[in-house]
Amino acid sequence: MSTFDRKQFHALMDRCLDAAECLLEPESPGPSDRLWLPQFAVSIINDRSRVCGPRVFEAMGWLAGTVVGFVCVGDVITIGAVEWGRSVIDRRGHVRLPAEMRRDAGIEAGDPVLLVAMPEEGLVVVLGPQVLGRALSPMLAPVRDPQARAVIPLLGPREG
Repeated sequence: MSTFDRKQFHALMDRCLDAAECLLEPESPGPSDRLWLPQFAVSIINDRSRVCGPRVFEAMGWLAGTVVGFVCVGDVITIGAVEWGRSVIDRRGHVRLPAEMRRDAGIEAGDPVLLVAMPEEGLVVVLGPQVLGRALSPMLAPVRDPQARAVIPLLGPREG
């Protein structure tokens, strides 16, 4: 597992969301529209398999003690409120992701994840590094292409 820089990850996510928003025509709704993403959070899977997303859960109307269930669709984990189950949102807005779901999604302890509230669907989606890498790769391709760069980086590539 590579080292993770939380500030760099947050900065990259902010730039990518801003870039995606700029690509939309003002009157065209779509998945990249910020209205479609009312609340999101970046979290790290801790050593107890928990993610932290209090703002995301609050946006869903899920308070501490809300019972949640999980489904893995491909390598995306979905979380939904259920009538009964073993997993609950704790008072700090943490929830434990089941081992089977983490394995299916390719998520390990220490990995950054993006939690996205989808209130109209009644779901919170958990996107791991592999999903985010595939989603962001086309957007970042022009930055990687020296011929297409509009701005020359001041520091150049990172060493090591």
